[in-house]
Amino acid sequence: MHESLDLFQQMEPPPLPAVDLPVPARERFQPLRAGILNLWQYDDQELRFESGRLILRGENGTGKSKALELLLPFLLDADLSPQRLDPFGGSSRTMEWNLLQNGRYESRVGYVWLEMGRTEAADGETTNVYWTLGCGLRASQRARRVDAWYFLTRRRVGGDLALLFPNRTPLSKDQLRQQIGEDGWVFDTGRDYREKLDAQVFGLGEDRFATLRHLLLQLRR
Repeated sequence: MHESLDLFQQMEPPPLPAVDLPVPARERFQPLRAGILNLWQYDDQELRFESGRLILRGENGTGKSKALELLLPFLLDADLSPQRLDPFGGSSRTMEWNLLQNGRYESRVGYVWLEMGRTEAADGETTNVYWTLGCGLRASQRARRVDAWYFLTRRRVGGDLALLFPNRTPLSKDQLRQQIGEDGWVFDTGRDYREKLDAQVFGLGEDRFATLRHLLLQLRR
């Protein structure tokens, strides 16, 4: 127990210089970065957007479609159904498969996350507003199911938010909740997560937000 607590206390990374993290340039929210940790063949991959846009280049089989499958619109949809994850609407590639890779791993914890930012002007000063939204996932050969938890926080991965211990072990749900503290929320259900995400970031309301997610799914196909 003491060793576990000591490990957690050592987990907080030193704050990174501001130059290492992108900053927003518009008053409307735009995606700045995204990350995939311990899913499919991704170890710890960070992707950076340019003016809210992301271009993925590479040969067939290098993971371009898989990155989209794991990130968007999943991080808005919070639905693990294979038909909603697969860009082609198939059912063979489940999130359990993305984690365990047909028995390659006995158990595995992974994360996907997206950082959004915008500028905010008040009293003659401009500040930057950030939200990091994400999902933690856990699967094991024994349980044969995927446990998912979702989070929304003002903290930034690589700045004041770490998803890995120094020994490269991903955080559990409880450890993530402890680290985020009062700077956000950790949710057990996709519904609660979607409601808070819409309220804090999009402001569309339940029906319009559902329409947006459906449209993104159709456009991806």
